Amino acid sequence: MILKNESKTSTLSNREIAKTFQFLAKIMDFHGESSFKTKAYTNAYLNIRKLPQELKGMELSEIASLPGIGKAISEKIVELCEKGHLQLLENYKAQTPEGIQSLLTMKGLGAKKLKVIHENLNISTPGELLYACRENRLLSLKGFGQKSQDALIPQLEYFIESQGRFHYATLDRAVHNILDLLWERYPSEEHAITGAMRRKCIIIDEIEILTTASSSELVVLILQELESLEQNDQGVYVLGCPLHIIETDIENFSTELFYSTGPSDYVSDFEELIAAESEEAIYEASNVAFIIPELRDNEHIIGQNREVYDDDLVQYDDLKGVLHNHSTWSDGVNSIREMAQACIDRGYQYLLMTDHSQTAFYANGLNVDRVLAQMEEIDQLNDEFQNFTIYKGIESDILSSGALDYEDDILALFDIIVASVHANLKMDIDRATKRLLTAIENPYTHILGHPTGRLLLSRESYPLDWKRILDACKANDVVIELNANPHRLDIDWSHIQPALDRGIKIAINPDAHSISGIDHMHYGVLAARKGGLTKDMCLNALDASEFNKWVKTLKY
Repeated sequence: MILKNESKTSTLSNREIAKTFQFLAKIMDFHGESSFKTKAYTNAYLNIRKLPQELKGMELSEIASLPGIGKAISEKIVELCEKGHLQLLENYKAQTPEGIQSLLTMKGLGAKKLKVIHENLNISTPGELLYACRENRLLSLKGFGQKSQDALIPQLEYFIESQGRFHYATLDRAVHNILDLLWERYPSEEHAITGAMRRKCIIIDEIEILTTASSSELVVLILQELESLEQNDQGVYVLGCPLHIIETDIENFSTELFYSTGPSDYVSDFEELIAAESEEAIYEASNVAFIIPELRDNEHIIGQNREVYDDDLVQYDDLKGVLHNHSTWSDGVNSIREMAQACIDRGYQYLLMTDHSQTAFYANGLNVDRVLAQMEEIDQLNDEFQNFTIYKGIESDILSSGALDYEDDILALFDIIVASVHANLKMDIDRATKRLLTAIENPYTHILGHPTGRLLLSRESYPLDWKRILDACKANDVVIELNANPHRLDIDWSHIQPALDRGIKIAINPDAHSISGIDHMHYGVLAARKGGLTKDMCLNALDASEFNKWVKTLKY
């Protein structure tokens, strides 16, 4: 039996509510419901994502008055917030195999095609579908060919591999809530997050908490008071991720903290100490230079055997500007004014607006007339704001040829251009690398946005020859983005040190589509630190004056 706190539903975010409607539309589509019905829930998903205000705690009449919501959807939102589930969705789930429910969340396979597979091949799990693809069984089905079947195999492999794994950001707050509660209830004991969470790994498959308190007492305590925890016969889980409580005594706390932090290959090379006074003492006894937990996966730093402490790496407070942002001009939730004011409220000194370019029609990309109109608005806002600058930018699509998305006379009007790939992501390594090299060599490319196109646990990176990419960025003075969205974190932290070795600067960019998205910078900083990024090599750690000087150096 699962034990859980029933008040959990009161904390549902707009994103969680929206995804519930998205899944409802997919499962109804799988069961052959009319497109009229499913479209209503798909639209609810799209509209809720764009709402600037949180739905939780709002009255029914308030929700119904919101744009794109209406009475029927608002009633279901209230039901979801109050009960934690939608009865309509539960009814469909009851008649749908769990494996099919899982496959409905996978990118690249629509509900209607999944229904054809299920009904004709009696396939109900991801593993069964992968086996069928490898046996060429989909070729007998209408709507499937060799190309579509072959494309499905790597998507399924990645999907299966990703099951039971979680974004760091998904667990971050809940795990720290556990730690806070332990300190509150057991102030005379020692407690710490350890394992992969302590190393700030971007993907987590187990949560580990080290404590000198009684683990059995802890489980009872946290189950009673924390909304994110549940327990069944297999163990205790935080938002679905296994929780492992490690109990030790106070004399061995530092030693156990070091060894449980890992990774195992790294700590196995150290001299084993009993009752070490600190982690630093363990390093000293082994004649190894101390490095902070984030870097204990970083082979580049480990190989240098140099000391790295917390203050040696970029920190959140070092960031002075917010680069790569979207507004209501394209697919953002908030206006430019609202985004700027939110940055000011957070202590930032400048903002780069980079709405989508014209080819991104699906994201309401800006044609030339709208580009010029947006620039006029930015000029007006810059006249109004004091001691804060909004820079005129664009997130230009990198076209299949590697070209940017406007003619040169338009590109020359922008202060800064972030160049990103959004379409045709299935190129082989030669074509994908050539495409990016062409874009990097374009004099109007200033920042290379989310270079690999990955979506963590959802879509793999496309293949690239990273040595050629990094060499080209160095040769053309192109900054590389670390996209701070916790579902991207692209570039991967492992590429940061090779970039730094070439003198390439990194920009920690939120790719914010709303005010709340600005705060993703926190996760970008964590990933950047794991890669060894220093303040002096972080572009947006420049203060307003220094950053403006950099903008003026950009070549055209």
